[in-house]
Amino acid sequence: MPRRGWAGAGDVLLVVLVTALQVTGPRSGSPGHVPDLLAGVAGTTLGVAAALAGGVALWWRRSWPVGVLAVCVAGYAVNTAVVPGVPPYAGWVALYAAGVYGGRVRRAGYAVTAGAVALGLVFGVCALVYPKTAGELVVLTAVTVTAALLGTLVRSRRAQLGALRDRAAALERERESAAARGAAEERLRIARDVHDLVGHALSGIAAQSSTARVAMDAGRLPAARVALSAVESASRGALAEMRQLLGVLRAGDAGEYGPAPGLGDLPGLVEGLRVRGVAVTLSAGELGVVPGAVSLAAYRVVQEALTNAVKHAAGSPVTVAVAASGGALLATVEDYAPQAAPQGEQVAGHGLAGMRERVAGLGGEISAGPAGDHPGWRVRARIPYGEGGA
Repeated sequence: MPRRGWAGAGDVLLVVLVTALQVTGPRSGSPGHVPDLLAGVAGTTLGVAAALAGGVALWWRRSWPVGVLAVCVAGYAVNTAVVPGVPPYAGWVALYAAGVYGGRVRRAGYAVTAGAVALGLVFGVCALVYPKTAGELVVLTAVTVTAALLGTLVRSRRAQLGALRDRAAALERERESAAARGAAEERLRIARDVHDLVGHALSGIAAQSSTARVAMDAGRLPAARVALSAVESASRGALAEMRQLLGVLRAGDAGEYGPAPGLGDLPGLVEGLRVRGVAVTLSAGELGVVPGAVSLAAYRVVQEALTNAVKHAAGSPVTVAVAASGGALLATVEDYAPQAAPQGEQVAGHGLAGMRERVAGLGGEISAGPAGDHPGWRVRARIPYGEGGA
């Protein structure tokens, strides 16, 4: 049977049981003589009708708990007048239900208090009218208070459990949101790395391919071989780095293609450009221990800046300087082209934007523009990584 079916069957059983107890249940005390007005068939019918009304009303104790409590208290008042000493079985269940299902906490508290007080008044009046029932007053009052407290405690416990469930759901949503943000950031990082890698490699391949074509047209086969060798070297290097980059996306493949590039790979990067005929000078000071993320970011900044220098300042010497100052890593790339390209033209692509995002993600800053103190273009990045850069 479905869960809802079991709940409905339980409600029916509860209503029938409580109604039967209220109509035919045990009486307490010896009520003595009932007034003539309430005696006979009419009085019995009135008492049974009041008991039935209170018992049947329990069917709606969850949807209208306060109204059901009022009906049960009123029905009990009539029932106990006809049959003195009968316990308020329906009233106790309604009192508990008002505490558990009574809407807002304050409203439920008021309803439970008012219901308990009303039942207590009925007990008191019945004890005054029928003194022989006074012996049961303490027991009836104790059970009434117990039902009221039990309903309030159950409601408080359910509220605590609900708050815990809501908190757990909020934490789960926050965890999923953090995971989604992490995945998005990882995709963005990979996209930047792919852009830097492919842009740098293709720029060199295009330049060397053009050199090889011109050399072959001129019949200078040795020069063509050197250029094609540079194309092959750049292609293989880019392919190896691409495999390393994409390998981290597969479980267990992170170390198969070697570590991510960093500051230690700058000499190889510079040497590759020198082989292609670019006059690059590299100077690196004492850096100390540089975190991997900072090292990778600095490498990508230098790589992108060199790619731009090859494209926009062909034939110009380029200097690369990497040093540590004030707890931060300083990376500067300068070219000395006689006429630097306008800044808007130089930075219109996604390269500089990607560099800015990469460096900003580590708390650093980057600037790009005309050098000012000499002809050419300058890219300078500052990435904090030590205590002085915090």
